[in-house]
Parts: sequence; C-alpha cells; structure tokens
Amino acid sequence: MFLLIVNIIISLLFLALGIFITEKNALSIISTYDQKKNPKDNNFKLPEFVKFFKQFHYFLGSSMIFLSIIFKLFWGQDAQGMLLGFYPILGYIYFTIKARTFYSGSERTIMNISLWILIITSILIGALLVVGNSKSEMQFAQNQVEITGMYGQIILYSEINILKLENEMPDIRLKTNGFALETVKKGYFKLKNGEKVKLIFNTLSLPLIYIELNNEKKIYYSDTKESNLELFKKLSEKSNTP
Repeated sequence: MFLLIVNIIISLLFLALGIFITEKNALSIISTYDQKKNPKDNNFKLPEFVKFFKQFHYFLGSSMIFLSIIFKLFWGQDAQGMLLGFYPILGYIYFTIKARTFYSGSERTIMNISLWILIITSILIGALLVVGNSKSEMQFAQNQVEITGMYGQIILYSEINILKLENEMPDIRLKTNGFALETVKKGYFKLKNGEKVKLIFNTLSLPLIYIELNNEKKIYYSDTKESNLELFKKLSEKSNTP
C-alpha cells in the first residue's frame, strides 16, 4: 500500500506540473533558455513548447497512476516499486528527445547532454534492478556456506555463533547501503533499536533464518517458507549449531 501511495503522490505532482505551467511562467522553468533574450528573437516557439509540456505531463501522471494499479494487481508490490524507479526516467528520455526540436545552438547541445545522462541513468537503474532481483542462494561446501548474489558472502561454519529461526520481521528503520523493494531487500539496514544488520531477502517469508557470527555481525536470510526451513536444517547440521 505504501508504494501505491507514493506512486499516486508522484503522479499527482506530474499532473500538477502540467496544470500550472503557462506561457507566463514557463521561462522561469526552462533552465536552458536565456530569459534575458526575447523568445521571439530566438525563434523559440513558446506556445508550442508549453502545449507539449502540458500534454506530456498529463499523460505521464495519468498513465503512472493507471500502471501502478495494474502492476500492483497483477505482479505485486515489487513490480510497482520498479515502475516507480524506471518509468519516469523512460518518460523523460522521450520528453527530452521531443523537446530538443524547440532548441538550437548551445541550448540544443545541453539538451543532447541531458538526454545521454538520462539514457545512462536508465541503463544503470535497469542493471541494478536485474542484479537486485536475481535470486540469492545458499550454496553449501565442506567448511563453509556461500550466499550468492548481491551483498552475498562466504561464511565459515566455525564463524557461526548463533543460528535460529525468527518468526517476526526485524523492525527496520532505514536502508544504509543496499537494494530494497517491498519484499526484496539486500544490503545493510538499521533497525529501530540502532543495530546495523545485513538483510538478504528474496521474499518476505517467515520464518527467517537468523545468523549471528562470532564478530557479532548479524544476517537475516529469507527465500520461501519451505526453503527457509530446509536451509536452516541443513545449515544447522553443517555448523553443528543447536
């Protein structure tokens, strides 16, 4: 529900941009346009630009609300989170491509640079989403277990001090370094009691596997409920942890 509310708020902000921009206030928003010059002398088609700006933001805002609901219903909260992170950037790539036609000279060069920044950003975000959503697994060896994927690590069985199942989610306050959607969480998080822990959640399935190492570092791992139980049993046997 939280992500749906965030999506709706951002969508309303896009709609508000479309509503409130006018030819009178547009020049203060167009950062690459030299306000000291007369737009007529620079052949800048202000009325056409304002029309395009308004139509784009009307579409972006309304489509984001619609897609957010569809993603929530059919693919769940994590898909909704990916929409929030990715869709507006794709929208502004389109916006920048079309908006370049209104500019010339150095201003168009700035728009071209902005376009490439958006494209590179979208590629990086896309790569992050792919890597972050890739399943982390526990792979057992003779003396160690390896947690694969983003923020994975190798843990020697001899390093494990406490191993148990947790039937409640840790009380997360904020993410300090990592990847987080609604159910997929990988990285370092701070709890409300101030503790810093590592979370490696493919899904939010209880019970969680809780591992505390000899150096007092704490790790929570979650796959599916059935997998958590099976992995806990195997890890307990391998590490001889009661």
